Amino acid sequence: MKTFVPGCILLLPLALSACGTASAPPPAQAQIVSTLKGVASGAVTTTLALNGGGRTLASAQTDAAGAFSLNLPGDIDTLGIETPLSAGVLSDLGCTGQLVVSDPAALGYEVAMLKAGGISYLNATVSRSLLSRTLSGRVYLYADRASAVSGTLDCSATTGLPTPVTVNLNVSRGWNVLALGINGSVGLGGVSVSGRLDNGAGEVGEISTWTDQDTVKAGLGS
Repeated sequence: MKTFVPGCILLLPLALSACGTASAPPPAQAQIVSTLKGVASGAVTTTLALNGGGRTLASAQTDAAGAFSLNLPGDIDTLGIETPLSAGVLSDLGCTGQLVVSDPAALGYEVAMLKAGGISYLNATVSRSLLSRTLSGRVYLYADRASAVSGTLDCSATTGLPTPVTVNLNVSRGWNVLALGINGSVGLGGVSVSGRLDNGAGEVGEISTWTDQDTVKAGLGS
């Protein structure tokens, strides 16, 4: 599985704070998709690749505006690249920890990034103000069976700060949409960063925004 180059996605000399606005509750079940449709910022007329197991699993050509449509591979079970869901969730972003899975035999494969040459693109956007940084994004998890997945992951390697991420998922067989949010706050005790990974969904016909890793890191930095 691909490894996210830490370099600290949230190297924050400034304090983090959550947006403070209420969000809709996550869906009861992660949405199943078979195609990723989006715009990769700056990736003009180039090939985006979904890599895994030392090979290209799927690819798509972007147009002059960076728009693409990538069909997710349907034969993951035959490729020998799956890992236990108890340990494979968010590993693409450097997170670690063991999760509780309703079916301990459940396997999966996660996609957090697409590659264009040496550039990695994430389905993520960053909002910021003088003392605020918030990442909202999606990752895509192939599961070989229906399972409930819960627990807490340590994503400090991703953020550069102690970052527990609470996981609460209900996945089905196929490619599941997962919603990732990382927020922070500052108080008398200092900076606190935390995140959630929940069941995700997309609007019908939605075109998602994919941002290169360096731009995401710059947006979350000073």
